[in-house]
Amino acid sequence: MKLTESSVNHTVTTVMIFIALTTFGVISLSRLGLELFPDITYPTVAVITIDTGVDPYEMESDISKPIEDAVSSINGVEQVSSTSSEGISFVTVNFTWGTNMDTIVPEIREKLTDVEADLPDDADRPMIFRYNPEILPSITFVVESNIEGLDLRRLAEKKIVPEIEKVKGVAAADIYGGRKRAVICSLSIEALSKLNIPITQVLRAFQGENINIPAGSININNKYMVIR
Repeated sequence: MKLTESSVNHTVTTVMIFIALTTFGVISLSRLGLELFPDITYPTVAVITIDTGVDPYEMESDISKPIEDAVSSINGVEQVSSTSSEGISFVTVNFTWGTNMDTIVPEIREKLTDVEADLPDDADRPMIFRYNPEILPSITFVVESNIEGLDLRRLAEKKIVPEIEKVKGVAAADIYGGRKRAVICSLSIEALSKLNIPITQVLRAFQGENINIPAGSININNKYMVIR
């Protein structure tokens, strides 16, 4: 087989191009940035409202629910959910992909302005945050058990959270979900009938003799307790 000068030159050129491309690829790969959370615009907005000292039930009924109802009517809303804990209402609004979030945020603020007058007087003005994966907690634990009657929330509060907060670099550890203790008053209809006392009178007695307002918190033997 006879090689001509032109074919040799073509082969050499091809090899040089291949070497150049390989070298360029290796250099580019070594300088390629790696991000766990790339810069992506998520169609999600969080509305956070703070009312210090208020229990989760009141936060849900007086703040989270009105905000959910207000933002649900915005065009493009896909899902609205909320988490209410002591003193904090966290409402998450998910929009369909492709929604222009730059125009949606002012619309959310307008909707919130309409319901601010109906929120408790002590509550702070709702804050709007665009979703950013970088603000997510580093670690999320799920605690579950098949043991009947086990108070998982209390176990997490007393045993798990304090140990996590001792770890160097942990800023805070929050608990969401779980059952909380409640005091239930069961009325005897038969006894009330014999005394000729209507149920509404009992309710008025409870409402008149009791008030439910935040009274701060105390720390006894490293145990944090909210007072109402």
